[in-house]
Amino acid sequence: MFKQKAIRAVAAVAFSATAVLGVATPASAAPSQPDSFGILAGCGAVFNNVKVDGGAASWNISCTNGTNARIEGFVEDTKADGKCAQVKAFANNGESRVPLAKACPKGTKTNFDWKTSGATDITAYLFTA
Repeated sequence: MFKQKAIRAVAAVAFSATAVLGVATPASAAPSQPDSFGILAGCGAVFNNVKVDGGAASWNISCTNGTNARIEGFVEDTKADGKCAQVKAFANNGESRVPLAKACPKGTKTNFDWKTSGATDITAYLFTA
């Protein structure tokens, strides 16, 4: 749990540093990949080439009328380790999708698209399990 909070804190700093451009990429302090990545983001956020050990994903968050959030993208299993790469998402209106998308075995890529009304932010996580 502590590791996941630390990753979110690093990612939040990375997001803040690039928010003006509307593009965020995960920050990494160590050469090894984490086993999960999660970040809260709002309308217009774009995350390309997010990676964890065994998985990769890209997604963007858009809004219609400023309050109907939508997250769309893909998740891909990148390692033959018996685990699946997954994305889960939580909207600030209380709705969630766990998992939102799942990809396995290695080489499998799964697209996802989720719309939720009354939300302006979505916290999305890439992880393997």
